Amino acid sequence: MKKITTYFGMTLLCAVANGATLAGGWDSSLDLGLTMTQGNSETTLLTTNLNLSKSEANDEYLAGLGYTFGEDSGNVSADELTGFFSWNRLVSETQYAGFRLEGRRDDIAKVDYRIQATALYGIYLIKNDTTTFSIEGGPGYTTQSLDSVDSDSAHFYVGQKASHKLTENTNLTQSIAAYAQLEDFDNHNINFTFGIETRMSEAMSLKILVENKYESEPAAGAENNDLKLVSGISYKF
Repeated sequence: MKKITTYFGMTLLCAVANGATLAGGWDSSLDLGLTMTQGNSETTLLTTNLNLSKSEANDEYLAGLGYTFGEDSGNVSADELTGFFSWNRLVSETQYAGFRLEGRRDDIAKVDYRIQATALYGIYLIKNDTTTFSIEGGPGYTTQSLDSVDSDSAHFYVGQKASHKLTENTNLTQSIAAYAQLEDFDNHNINFTFGIETRMSEAMSLKILVENKYESEPAAGAENNDLKLVSGISYKF
């Protein structure tokens, strides 16, 4: 019950934050996903994501907040809170400099907390009304606690983002974010996402998202990979 309350509390927080951004000219959407099975197995997976974006002259802003909770036969199988913020300043039609901040807390993966701040430079290899494809990278700093073991390190970040308008109502998105310790490149984590969104009305869309998180050196007893497939609805404000 406590976890369910936390989930709906996060949903309410997302909705309130979403409404508060409207006066600032942000584009925003709230994603809700629910998967349940009954019978030989009883599973529940709930997801909430708030997505924000804003373009202003030569500045681009992106932000997001997400929470996932799952149960499998009465045992907690997912309990993850994530958030990010990025700011990019266009220095030409295809190049930009910026800042990226990411945070994660995952009870199942034993990530007590992880905060990664990065200064970056990127370039759009493709940028038109149908398709965008960019690569970016830069140095940064990571502070984290894995299963109560604290650590701090400098890192190097490499990222790639793409979007493609498949039809008038269907968009594809994909991204990769890789962080490697400067002192030990074998110690790294990689996040991959791929999504399909189909618009059903001006405000409502059907969204399917595949997400994989890889840890080269996870906490003791945790797996290297966390794979998640989520389907649900997205409401744009």
